[in-house]
Amino acid sequence: MNPGASPRRMRVVYDISELAWAHLYPGATTGIHRVVLEVARGLHASPECDLSFCATSSAGQALEYLRKGSEFSDIPLLDASEDERRLSRRAGRGIARINRMQSPGTAAKVARRALMAVTRLAESRAPLTPALLAGLEVFHAPFAPLPESARTVRGLRRFQTVYDLIPMLHPEYFAFTGQHQVARMVRELHADDWVLAISECTKQDLLAARPDLSPERIVVTPLAADRERFRVVDDGARIQRVRARYGIREGPYLLSLNTLEPRKNLDRLIRAFRQLAMQERVPGLQLVLVGRVGLKSERIFEALALLEPDIRCRIVQAGYVADDDLATMYSGATAFVYPSLYEGFGLPPLEAMQCGVPVVASSTSAIPEVVGDAGLLVAPTDEEALAQAMLTVCTDDGLRQRMGAASLARAAQFSWERCARQTLDAYRTALGQ
Repeated sequence: MNPGASPRRMRVVYDISELAWAHLYPGATTGIHRVVLEVARGLHASPECDLSFCATSSAGQALEYLRKGSEFSDIPLLDASEDERRLSRRAGRGIARINRMQSPGTAAKVARRALMAVTRLAESRAPLTPALLAGLEVFHAPFAPLPESARTVRGLRRFQTVYDLIPMLHPEYFAFTGQHQVARMVRELHADDWVLAISECTKQDLLAARPDLSPERIVVTPLAADRERFRVVDDGARIQRVRARYGIREGPYLLSLNTLEPRKNLDRLIRAFRQLAMQERVPGLQLVLVGRVGLKSERIFEALALLEPDIRCRIVQAGYVADDDLATMYSGATAFVYPSLYEGFGLPPLEAMQCGVPVVASSTSAIPEVVGDAGLLVAPTDEEALAQAMLTVCTDDGLRQRMGAASLARAAQFSWERCARQTLDAYRTALGQ
C-alpha cells in the first residue's frame, strides 16, 4: 500500500447468531451478547470494512432481527433459502409470543419445544454454503464454532473469538453432561485459523490446551465497558431512589455483581463479610449481592443460612438489577468486591472502575489484567485476606479516594473502539496488509 493511501476495504462476514437468539429471548442476554453487539458496531462503523452478516444458527431470526428496526438494517444477510427462512421466522414468532406470557402453561411449553424443533429443522436445510462465501476475505465467528463450509473456500481467513476455557479447565462448575461447546470449538480449531482471545490469560490457556497452534495467530483483543451506561453518578437523590428500590438501607455498603454460582466464590465472600461485621469497625456496613441465581448455588445459600440473624440482615440479595440502575448502584458503593475463582476477562470490575469505585478482586486468571494496580488483589481462597482488604478500603478515606481516581484512570485504557481497532488490525495481518 502506498504511504498515505486509504486502506482497501476488506470483505468481511460476521456471524450474528447470538444477536438473533437475543432478539428471540430478550430476557436471556449474556455478556457475550454485549461483545458480539459492540464488535458488530465497530465493524459497521469502519470505512475499512465491507461488511456482511450470516447466522450459522437461527438464520430466520437473524433476518427478523435485521428487519425489525435494527441499527444494522443496511447490512446484507447471507442466506440461501427464502422458503426455509420463512418457516424459521414463523416458528420464531410463535416462540416469541410464548416467551412474552407471564406464566406459560404446560401446553405452551410443549408448543415452544415443538416450534424450536421446527426452527432447527428449517435451518439445517438452509446451510451457509461455500457458494455464499465465495469472494469474501474474512469469516469471523464471535461465539459458535467455525462452520465447516468456511473451511472449503479458498483464500478465506477464518477468525474464532475465544472467551475462556473454563468449561474445560473446571468442569465441576457446570451442570452439563457430555462435551461442552467450548471443548468442541477448541478441538476443531485448525493450525491456519486465527483466534481473537479476550485476554492474555485466555490466550495462554488455549496454547496450553492446543500447543500445536501458533501464538502469532492468537491475537488478544481486550473487552470494554459501555461508556454511556457505566459512568460516575453523583446525584444523591438518584442514589437514594435506587437504594430504596432494591432494599439497601442507610449506611455504607459493599457491592458484588455475579451470577450466584460456585465459580463466583460468594460463599467465601459471605464468610469474609461475617468476619468484618463481627468486628463492628464499620458500623452498619452492608453487603449487596446483585445477580440471578445460577446452577449449583447451594453452597451460597448454606453460607447465608449459617449466619447470625443480626449479620444475615445486613446482606441484601438484590437479584437482577436493571441496566439503568447499575451505574447508580456501583457509584453509591463504598467498594466493589469480586472474589471470582476464574474469569476469562471480568467485565463487572471494569464497569465498577468506570464508575469511580474502589475494587477488591481476585489475584487469579484474567482479573489482574483488568484491574491492574488500581485495586486491591487478594487470593480468592484466603477469607482472612479478603476480609482485611475490605476493611482497609472501608476505613481508610484517603486510600479510598486514591483508589477511586486510579479506577477511573485504569478504566480509561479500555474502549470498544480500541477492541474494534485491534480486531480490524488482526484481519489485515491475516490478509498480509
